Amino acid sequence: KKLHSSGLHRYFQQVITSEKAGKKKPDRHIFEYALQMASAQCAESIMIGDDLEVDIEGAAKAGIDQVYVNYQNLPLPHGIEPTYVVPDLKAVGEILLDGKYL
Repeated sequence: KKLHSSGLHRYFQQVITSEKAGKKKPDRHIFEYALQMASAQCAESIMIGDDLEVDIEGAAKAGIDQVYVNYQNLPLPHGIEPTYVVPDLKAVGEILLDGKYL
């Protein structure tokens, strides 16, 4: 629903949920499952999320770049450095258009 309302759905062939994977974030197995389902490598993949612990730290531990969607423009806790920080999902499009993750 979020991907469609932001216009980002066209960039994704697979959208992995914890229900499909049988594991919940930040368990690294859900990230490994997502890579397997997409026939992708860490270097060509990106995790987009709005939860620093389960989305961002989980993906970082699995070796995947991350986009933290910081809707409320909150300061980041010390030691957490997402690959990218954006204010909303629409801003993710610019990151995807650079070609690294397509």
